[in-house]
Amino acid sequence: DELNVSGLIMEIPLGDVMASDAFSDFDDNMISWIRAKLEDQMLDEKISGMTIPEICQTRTKAGYHYCDSYREKYQILSAAYHLLKAVSLHRYQTTIQEAVEDYVGGTYLIDTYYRKFYYYLDRAGMDADMEKIRDLVENMYTNKYLNDFAYKWNQSLTDEAYDTYPGVRQEAFFQHYVRTFMNESGGGRVIVIISDGMRYECARELLEHLELDEKCEAEMGHMLSVLPSETTLGMASLLPNHDIKVDDSLDIFVDHMHCGNSTAERQKVLQSAVPKSACYEFDKILHGKRDQIRELFQDKDLVYIYQNQIDQRGEGQRSENEVFNACQEAIDEIPKLIRKLTGYISNTRYLITADHGFIYKRDKLPESDKIQKGHISAGFMN
Repeated sequence: DELNVSGLIMEIPLGDVMASDAFSDFDDNMISWIRAKLEDQMLDEKISGMTIPEICQTRTKAGYHYCDSYREKYQILSAAYHLLKAVSLHRYQTTIQEAVEDYVGGTYLIDTYYRKFYYYLDRAGMDADMEKIRDLVENMYTNKYLNDFAYKWNQSLTDEAYDTYPGVRQEAFFQHYVRTFMNESGGGRVIVIISDGMRYECARELLEHLELDEKCEAEMGHMLSVLPSETTLGMASLLPNHDIKVDDSLDIFVDHMHCGNSTAERQKVLQSAVPKSACYEFDKILHGKRDQIRELFQDKDLVYIYQNQIDQRGEGQRSENEVFNACQEAIDEIPKLIRKLTGYISNTRYLITADHGFIYKRDKLPESDKIQKGHISAGFMN
């Protein structure tokens, strides 16, 4: 303090201290510079030839003395940079098929960056220095990306475009993926893990986690969901089916069998196609003892396991802000379950999917964006 070290450090060109970590002031100065560039949307600025994400990655490496203290702040800024950059470059495709291919080809990362931004911001805590960045991210994601994307998607999603979509549809999941996997030569028991509400971008991160295991071979595809994209109909569509109907009370029937939000009813539908099958809740298996699990899976050719981390918290008004924490927990828990089942019952064949995804933004919907709903007759489409 007597030497005014903090003040003197502020006068040192940032390029001269990029590799210095003797004082936390170096990181404070670096973060202030990054924050200012993001606020001004000067995204191409560099220090010593390094971009903002490269600076953030460098300063959080384990060799830096204050890496743990500042990691989450750098992760917040890195996610903000990537989101602002990606949204500024995004262009909507003209057809449903092109929009889907564009999304799975890289546009999904915009949702990932938004999720990561709030995940790390919630962990680090909001402070006054981050308020402008937070408002900028929210405005760019909501107004320039989400509202524009949703409007154009809804304009493109005609009955004809939906009915003639050439890709895999959700109601074909069992026949296209499960039955094919079960019929592979030299195969064994197939376990299907259904994560309620796990959207595509979360699944991409899960794929990256699985690929870190050198013993694991993983690949990923996508399906066009049923409409409306919600739990009851989505779960029914993932079961074996020839005919899915919805009556006037919005009760769902799969091949004339009632199929609501009941694991027992889903198991009945599943066993109608595969007698040696069962449906279990995720937590029961994750926390089960070895002998219990071996008994549950004995003589089973097919098992559906239902995880409800994301949807359960995302639907509650009091817990909806925790939905991104739930996403991370779901992503972390699925590999744990796979390792456990592989060790306990030597299972090696898994399919992981979701009944639906979700759209989320942190700011509440303003009253001006709401419309009066008149009397309508509701229904399902599949």
